Amino acid sequence: MCPTPIEAEIRELRAISTWRPRFNRRHKPPRRAVWVKLTGERFPRLSIVRTVRDDGATYLGPLRSTRAAERLRDALYDAAPLRRCTMKITARTRAPACALAEMGRCCAPCTGDVEPHSYQAVVDQARSAMTDGSGPAVPRLREVMASLAADERYDEAGWRRDRLAALVDAAQRQRVSLALEGVQLAAYRPVDVTVVDLVVIVDGRFHASARCRRGDAERTARELAGTLPFAVDDGDPFLVATERAMLTRWLSASDVVVLEVAGDYSEPVGGGRMLHDIAARLRRRRTTGVPADELTSKRLRRQ
Repeated sequence: MCPTPIEAEIRELRAISTWRPRFNRRHKPPRRAVWVKLTGERFPRLSIVRTVRDDGATYLGPLRSTRAAERLRDALYDAAPLRRCTMKITARTRAPACALAEMGRCCAPCTGDVEPHSYQAVVDQARSAMTDGSGPAVPRLREVMASLAADERYDEAGWRRDRLAALVDAAQRQRVSLALEGVQLAAYRPVDVTVVDLVVIVDGRFHASARCRRGDAERTARELAGTLPFAVDDGDPFLVATERAMLTRWLSASDVVVLEVAGDYSEPVGGGRMLHDIAARLRRRRTTGVPADELTSKRLRRQ
């Protein structure tokens, strides 16, 4: 018997991750998560990797599958004309422009006509979209989707919408996870006038919870912080991100009271509200048929 609903959710999540029940697909983490990486080369490019290294690159994930990562990578290519070749480009590299460059979908630094500082502006657009959803990339993708729908190019508008959804969901999920990283926190949520649900978070992970009287909350929080966590897991990155998303939803309730915080925890800013609004619209479109954008046509809604 769990003392609080949020602990029941976390216990279920960790149990599914540990036992991986065959016919229970809800919250089951992938065997191996993947990330989209913006490399730290002289002319950075995007790649799909299975590990995160301390190499100065920008990572977005974890993601469930290579297919999901490819969709996310394609969304970033739509947002910024990054190079797609894998060659090492030096100051002496001179190569003919590819077909993508001729179509205006690549800056073509391989030709030797693009300086690193000029290419950096393109990299900054992609990085801002990956890290916090700020900058012009996400609004530009929305405009393209709406324009295609207005021109009755419904199929293309549909898969552009799916790419945008992949980018928004991944960026929002990563923002939430990073906001709790390394944070120690105690907070409670009222059950009635005198009783509260108390939650203790240690190092950005759920540690323990209790249902207690409001006046005993601080003392109970100190006692819980000194206990061992109810379960130990292997720190699977997908599990950690999902758990932190659950905790953030609980902490975001209007009646939650934070007792104490150690570490830098705050509601993510920048493009956070925009990401939240776009994600809600796209999720509504996928589940109920409500349009992803107010400019999306009725025919696109029937897809």
